[in-house]
Amino acid sequence: MKKISLIFLTVILLSPINAKASEREREWRIGVAAGFDMADVRVASQDLVTSGGTYMSMPSFNLNGYLGYRNGRFLGLSMEPGFIRKGAQRNSDYRYNYIDTKYEMNYFHMPVLVDLYLTKRLSVSAGPELGYLFSAYVKTVDGRFDCIQLYTNRFEVSGLFGVQYSLFKWFDVGLRYNRGLMYTSATTQTNDIGDILGEEREYNQYWQLMLRIKI
Repeated sequence: MKKISLIFLTVILLSPINAKASEREREWRIGVAAGFDMADVRVASQDLVTSGGTYMSMPSFNLNGYLGYRNGRFLGLSMEPGFIRKGAQRNSDYRYNYIDTKYEMNYFHMPVLVDLYLTKRLSVSAGPELGYLFSAYVKTVDGRFDCIQLYTNRFEVSGLFGVQYSLFKWFDVGLRYNRGLMYTSATTQTNDIGDILGEEREYNQYWQLMLRIKI
C-alpha cells in the first residue's frame, strides 16, 4: 500500500513538469523563406510513348512567407504563401547543342505541408502545393514575348516533399522536390498525313535549395 501511494504521489508531482514541457514544444512560428530552384518541364503523353523533348532545367528562384505550428514533439503544419518562377529552357533543334528558348512561368503559390520532426533539428515535410499562373513569357534571340495563351490550366496542384535541418533555432536549410499533378498545356500530336496519334501533356517540376529565417 505504501508503494502504491508513493507511485501515485510521484505521478502527481511530475505531471505539471511534463505538461509544461509539452507546452514548450507547442509553438507558432512566422518567418520568410527563399530558394534557389532548378525548374523543368516534364513532357508525357496519354497515347504516345513518354517524351522528354528537348526541355532542360532552368535556374530560377522563389520568395515566400512562412507560418508554422508545431503540435507537441513530432508533428507540425506549415503554410508558405509566395512567388515562384517555374518553366524550362529549350533547344528547339535536335541538331544543335545550344539553348535558344526559355519559358518563364510566374506563379502565386502556397505549399501546405505536414511536418514530421525526426530529431530536434531534422524534419521532413510533405503535402500539396497550390498555384496560380499570373504571367508567362518566352525568351528567344529576338526578345521576350508574352506567351500565357499557350497554357491551358492557370491553376495548378502539385506534390512537394522536402528535408529540413535547423542550423539554429531561427534558421533552417532544406532540399525539396516538387512534381506537378495537373498539366499546364496539352498538344495534339499528328503524323505526316494528319492522323491523330495522341495528346502530349506538359507538367512542371523543380528541385529547390531552401533557406528560411523564422521567429
